[in-house]
Amino acid sequence: MGDGEKDDTIKPTKRPKTLSGHTTSIRTALGNLFVTVNTSDGKPFEIFAQIGKAGSDVVAFTEAIARLISLALRCGVSVDEIVTQLEGIGGARSVGFGPNRIMSVPDAIGQTLRKLAAADTDAEQVNGNHQLEICPDCGTCALIRAEGCLKCEACGFSEC
Repeated sequence: MGDGEKDDTIKPTKRPKTLSGHTTSIRTALGNLFVTVNTSDGKPFEIFAQIGKAGSDVVAFTEAIARLISLALRCGVSVDEIVTQLEGIGGARSVGFGPNRIMSVPDAIGQTLRKLAAADTDAEQVNGNHQLEICPDCGTCALIRAEGCLKCEACGFSEC
């Protein structure tokens, strides 16, 4: 760089030593996908995604998508923008119907990122004692304890 030139390179935010987040499992045509979304200051900061057996191309592609999403998040790209790019990507086979339809691994990652980010936002807006858990029925992080029962705010599942 010469004199007077500025560096326009976007630098990702450094990762704190400790982060917390939520993990969910989602069924895809290629097997169960496990997605962990870690947050920093209440916003998604990074994701980890695992599917299948180590050494397969699907595992490699899934890890690559997660790494690139994490880099985008750390560089300030909005969750909505990332989700828009992933949701709706079709694959050879889909699983489920209607709003629960999973068209591909990227679609599943996009849907999971949207749901977990929304759940984290919802949890922050509710009083501090409100904990969200993973729903055993739909797999989203939207299970709350209300009036002595566990209820999923995403699919309506109830333990009572």
